Amino acid sequence: MAVMSKQDPSPVFVETVQEIMRLYRSLPPRPSIEEVAAAKSVLKIVENEEKSSLRRSQWNDHLKMSLMRWRALAMEVSMPWKRSHL
Repeated sequence: MAVMSKQDPSPVFVETVQEIMRLYRSLPPRPSIEEVAAAKSVLKIVENEEKSSLRRSQWNDHLKMSLMRWRALAMEVSMPWKRSHL
């Protein structure tokens, strides 16, 4: 068990504790459990929307590339003399 001193604390110690308490009191209140749950829910919705948007974008890119390949193939079939030889 700590031994308590009968002396008054130093002015620097008192000022430090007062500054810490002033800062603590100036902090905004902690969010409620309901607010945290709501924020988590919003983040999950946004994350799912971003994933869905990314999948749509990737699918659109895939479709564009497939269409370009089909067009190139159609050109080769319809104009075999224009085939590019590497």
